[in-house]
Amino acid sequence: MAISFSLPLVTVTVCLLSMSKRKATPTPSSSKQLNLYRKNYKGGGAKDAHLLVFRQMLEWASKSKIEEAETTSNRRVFYPGCHRHLTASLVFPDVTFMDYDSKVEPLYTEAAVKEYVDTNKIYAEDAHYRFICHNVDQTMERLLELGPFDLLISLSAGLLVQPCTPYVARHGYLLVNDSHSDARAAFVSGDWELKAYWDEETKSFSDLKLDQCFQVKKPKSTETVPISLDQVKESVEVGTVRNRSFKMLFEPRFFIFEKK
Repeated sequence: MAISFSLPLVTVTVCLLSMSKRKATPTPSSSKQLNLYRKNYKGGGAKDAHLLVFRQMLEWASKSKIEEAETTSNRRVFYPGCHRHLTASLVFPDVTFMDYDSKVEPLYTEAAVKEYVDTNKIYAEDAHYRFICHNVDQTMERLLELGPFDLLISLSAGLLVQPCTPYVARHGYLLVNDSHSDARAAFVSGDWELKAYWDEETKSFSDLKLDQCFQVKKPKSTETVPISLDQVKESVEVGTVRNRSFKMLFEPRFFIFEKK
């Protein structure tokens, strides 16, 4: 009697221990990957200042001449150097994220993250996004298959516009900042036409002072000239503004270009 009674107790104890070691499925509130995203982007979602920029990009595009037949919200977006910037998927329904850092890949594959996107996206369509771990300086056949893309995003991840231009459709857009001189590189490349800049006062894109963008001040003069290729190269080499031999007239945070 003693033996038959103790065996079930042992079995139950083992089962409970086994269950306690089993990992719980992450949820949007418990996901480590989402917590990293929130940490990297000041809370993420609506707290991420880029959400407004992305939304204003859509509003600006909806008013442009090439949006008469098709809305940008239905287009394919390419975001190289994305790191953990999941916010783009809350605004754009089809995003191809790319980064050479494999540590960020789990964010884009976890089910809890997809649940978060589905809950917080601003569009009615189903959310589609994918992550590719790759260096943009190397041509990739899969990008050619996924493209051509209608919007290229380059935000503080180095000089990405030049190697990524071939993947963008003609008349496609570029949303870019100039923290790594990528915007000015696009300006002098001959492949892109400047269309709008970010207006800090209205928190929207504007073209009212477009002629002041990428203009260099002449020493001891009120005159300006367009930035040159050599000055772009200098910007890349020296980095910080204080080390440059020239000063820009007007330096907005973000720009929109159209591929010629």
